[in-house]
Amino acid sequence: MHKRKLLRRGGGSLLTGLLLALVLNFTMSGLKTSADTTSPWLGVTDPVLQKDSELAPGTAVPYSVNGNRDCTQTTMAFVTNKQDVCGVETSFGLLDSNSNLQLNNTKSAGKLNNYNGYQQGIIGVPSSSTVINYTSPPTAGLYLWFTKNLQDAINTTVNPVTYQVNYQVNRGADVGLRDKAHTLLAAQTDSLSFSSNGKWMVVDSPYRAMLRVNLDTFEVLPFAPAFNYDIGIAPGAQTAVSSDGRYAVVASRPFNLFKIYDLSTCGVVPNSVSTPVTCQSRDLLPFMQSKITNLQGVSAIRFLSDDSLSLYANYYLTAGVSSTNQVAKYILSSAGGSAQRIEYLAMGDSYISGEGAYDYQDGTDTDNNHCHLSQKSYPHLVAVSLSFNSFHSVACSGATMNDINNGSGQYKGQVRDNKTRDQRNSESILSSFSVGYINQSDFVTRYRPGAVTLSISGNDIGFSSIVKTCVTASYTCYNTYEDRLELIRQINAKFPKIVETYKKIKNVSPDSKVYVVGYPQIAFVGGNCANNVHLNTEEIGFSQQIISYLDLVIKQAASKAGVYYVDTENALAGHRLCETKSSDVAVNGLTAGNDKPSFLHGPMGNESYHPNQLGHQILEQAVLAATQSLTQTMPTANPNAAPPSETGLAILDMPHTNRGIYNLNYNNQMTGDVAYKGTLQSIYVDGLEYSLKLQSSYSATIHSDPINLGSFSTDANGDLSFSAQIPSGVPTGYHTLQVTGTNFAGELVNIYKIIYVAASQDDYDGDGIVNSIDPCGFVGVFHQDYDQDSLDDSCDGFIDEPPAVITPPPTTEPTSPADETPADPEPTTTQNEQEQSTPPADSSTPDSESVPDFQPATVPVDIPQVINTDVQPADNLVPNTSSQTVQAEPSSVIATAATITNQETATLEPEVLSDSISKNMVAARVSTVEAAASSPTASRDYPKLMILASGSLLSIISAAAWKFRN
Repeated sequence: MHKRKLLRRGGGSLLTGLLLALVLNFTMSGLKTSADTTSPWLGVTDPVLQKDSELAPGTAVPYSVNGNRDCTQTTMAFVTNKQDVCGVETSFGLLDSNSNLQLNNTKSAGKLNNYNGYQQGIIGVPSSSTVINYTSPPTAGLYLWFTKNLQDAINTTVNPVTYQVNYQVNRGADVGLRDKAHTLLAAQTDSLSFSSNGKWMVVDSPYRAMLRVNLDTFEVLPFAPAFNYDIGIAPGAQTAVSSDGRYAVVASRPFNLFKIYDLSTCGVVPNSVSTPVTCQSRDLLPFMQSKITNLQGVSAIRFLSDDSLSLYANYYLTAGVSSTNQVAKYILSSAGGSAQRIEYLAMGDSYISGEGAYDYQDGTDTDNNHCHLSQKSYPHLVAVSLSFNSFHSVACSGATMNDINNGSGQYKGQVRDNKTRDQRNSESILSSFSVGYINQSDFVTRYRPGAVTLSISGNDIGFSSIVKTCVTASYTCYNTYEDRLELIRQINAKFPKIVETYKKIKNVSPDSKVYVVGYPQIAFVGGNCANNVHLNTEEIGFSQQIISYLDLVIKQAASKAGVYYVDTENALAGHRLCETKSSDVAVNGLTAGNDKPSFLHGPMGNESYHPNQLGHQILEQAVLAATQSLTQTMPTANPNAAPPSETGLAILDMPHTNRGIYNLNYNNQMTGDVAYKGTLQSIYVDGLEYSLKLQSSYSATIHSDPINLGSFSTDANGDLSFSAQIPSGVPTGYHTLQVTGTNFAGELVNIYKIIYVAASQDDYDGDGIVNSIDPCGFVGVFHQDYDQDSLDDSCDGFIDEPPAVITPPPTTEPTSPADETPADPEPTTTQNEQEQSTPPADSSTPDSESVPDFQPATVPVDIPQVINTDVQPADNLVPNTSSQTVQAEPSSVIATAATITNQETATLEPEVLSDSISKNMVAARVSTVEAAASSPTASRDYPKLMILASGSLLSIISAAAWKFRN
């Protein structure tokens, strides 16, 4: 204030002149040092203004606190009632302006009571675990107090009669809003706004300055004059700050103000803050008035990026006539900034990324990135059909709603490079549409697509893990009332989050048409299943019921959010597993895949039980028809939409065991995908995400037959980190690893993940055949390769028709001299190779670019192939896990393998071997067979030895098998 008064007095004082010279010199030097990074907002070129959407007459601007703080309108469930609230999505849960709190992954909300001495009311910071309390200062405004890591600072009480939960802050704040001199700075909370990532705050400090606050360090930067609150006019301040803290906007309709500040140009902050420091700025109001006739003011200003803002503008259609007021949303971009829109954006999980259709986009099928974004996915096909010039898909296999919404700086994405968003170049990621690195909703914010298709929530309930359990279980999966009720409640618990996800996309781009695509049925009940299905009739029926229920909840969530639901549940009818011949199915069966066991889903390929290329072609047509080629208008939101009642659900018509019912939470990050018998398995559960109690005991078990792994305690932050021994007696296969206990809300909680328990790192299924030569590796084989693609039908995702046999024209053999030994005859085609059989019932496959087209080499006529291509007709093909036991003496196998190596390979011409592998590789592979045959399980698993190779090698091993067997 002192410096400001001296400058305003004018006069000829030496002090005034010196101060003025210093200020001018500093300002010019600031301009000079920032010349290389001069903001486009501050240049001479005007920004660009585009109308994004026009609100219907009488429609209000989407609600936010004072126009400055976004919140999500949703329903909080209390023990005795439900309340419609507008809550802030913090890192610990949903907190509304009345201090109602619903912690992460809890069923019931409760009141959050302040620590003694603070006024009622707690302000949540988006994407942060920090909250703000306040007390009254001697003058205007409120003193702000910051409590970090709220989850560590609350106690829980549960009413013994009503069971209503309440939370009490148990300690004082960590820090107050102060300057470097430790002086408390009052704040006008109606001017308060946060960056979208929760790292920065802007607030007006009366009689001092507009402040930017770093919410990590709590340092303050006074960058603009404070409003005058003594003239009887409320400024109605509208503020915003960018996610990197560089830019801030301050606007006020009563004060005719709309300015943007480049905070990288500000001067040095003094120890005592009384006035703003010098910062470069631009008054945007004259430009806005030149573009919008009869402009009245702007509100709800948000940074989309450093170079673009969204805002709502009020203007009169007729000058001076308030009844003609109109509201529209605009995008304001700096000169040269990003104001572009795209026509169509696809986002979500594996069912929309094209997992299983192969032909993956470069960079999405690597060791670190398994987004598996297919160029044969139905969004790509839709874009081609509609001749879109600007289309992108940012979908990623395995995506959850967190991967859609989480804009925090600590979000690590779906890639496995262990980098946070703060460590990435978000601008480069957004401009290049790189997938898996940042949250997908930011692409909607940036590009405001004309149409969006979204598939999400399947991974939030662990749907793929549910299928895994059914595939390898020796019993019928989910065969009790309790098992299924927990799943139904798990889906229902996700309903508010699904609604929030849809609303967020809708709110950041109101003019976008948002089409939520349901999940298709993948299998047919009562049909004839091929060898790659691995599901019995009851399990297929259950899969249909759970998909139908999930689709119903998604449909209700779309209705509540006011977005369009695209029903694809029966889109694949006629082409589902077990419904038609295998070469005509639209869904992959069990697929070995190319995914490394340490990544994502263990030895089972991610492509398993996903639509194949035919499936995506069918889905393309279904989406086009249901949306009228992405032109279908959005429905009116139905505030009463909700999940169905549990009463009378057919899926729950199962036997009761009367065991306790847990609050299920699927957690794909809690441990690795593969555990090894007899070794320690590292397990970690984020206490904040699951609202675990501090320094409390939780039990770990592994199922199906429960085996207790021990009890383990959370740390002072509520995190649970431990190593548990996997017992050697656990059967090889998929099992459910569970962590159970009581959460902060006093609810029983079950945090689980389905993992594959392997015998060893070299031999997953413990059959004595090392992984590198084991045909399927993790499930039993059928010793059958109907389509002759060198994949056993048990784990061949797509069982196609066998290749046609082309008989070469007869050739004239040269006459050998009488004194020379005749040359060995060319190998001839066997009868088995010539016969064609009826195809299997169903399945799906990688395309021809993904699986090499090996041509089997011929073998001597008296040695038939072991791989049986003369299979039974389709209507007789049902899952059959039995295998014929061949009793064998290992020494005989070794001798036979050696004979084949030395004799049979010598008769094969080089061009025959070159189809797949060299002679050296043949010899090496036979050596591996010798080693495997020497194992204790050789006689039991000998049939498996017959399927260890492809192409020419297959013939060699088959010949050995035939000779040994006979």
